[in-house]
Amino acid sequence: MPELPDIEAFRRNLAHKALRKPVRSTSVHDERILDNLTPSGLGRRLKSKSFVKACRHGKVLFLRQSRGGGSLVLRFGMTGSVQVCPKGCDTPQYARAELRLSDGSRLAIISQRLLGHIAFTDDEQKFVEQADLGPDALNGDIAKSEFIKIFSESHATAKATLMDQSRIAGIGNVYADEILFQAGVRPDRKADDLSKETAIYA
Repeated sequence: MPELPDIEAFRRNLAHKALRKPVRSTSVHDERILDNLTPSGLGRRLKSKSFVKACRHGKVLFLRQSRGGGSLVLRFGMTGSVQVCPKGCDTPQYARAELRLSDGSRLAIISQRLLGHIAFTDDEQKFVEQADLGPDALNGDIAKSEFIKIFSESHATAKATLMDQSRIAGIGNVYADEILFQAGVRPDRKADDLSKETAIYA
C-alpha cells in the first residue's frame, strides 16, 4: 500500500511534469474510481484548465487549479499510483482514468484493486477535516507536546496509534513498524503506557 513517502514521490513527480499544462480531455475507464463524480462531470471540471500546484496531506494528493478553481483529489488505497506517461506511451495496466495534457502526455490514475478514489473539492482544508485526518506526519505540523498528548490519550497499541489517520496522517503499516523498531518500542505496547521520554523518541 502506498504510504506517505510514496505519495510524496508522486507529488514531486507531478509537480515536475504535470503543472501548467491545460487538460485537453479526460477518459474514465472504470467509473468505480470516481467519488461523487461522473465522467462528464470530471471532464467539465478539468477541461482546458491547468494544475498550478501539487499538494499532499497524509496519503491524500491534491492537484490544485488556479485561484478559485478547486482541486482534484487522489486517494490511492492499496496498489494505487499515478503516472505521467509521455506522448505515444501505452496506457498503463489498471489505469482507471487518464487526463490528456496539452503537450500530449497523459496523467494515468492506476488502481489495481479499485480501492483508490478520484474526487474534487473546492476547499482542501474542509476536505481534510471532513475526512477526519490528523496533522500531516511529514510537514512539521506536530510539536513534541502534541505528539506526547496523542500517545497519552490513546488506549490502543503504539502501532495502531501511529497508523490512526485521525491522529497522525500518513503513516501506514511499513513505516509504523520501522518507526517503532528504530525507537526500540514493541508494536503491541499500549500507547498510554509509554513514558514521556519514550514517546518523544518514538
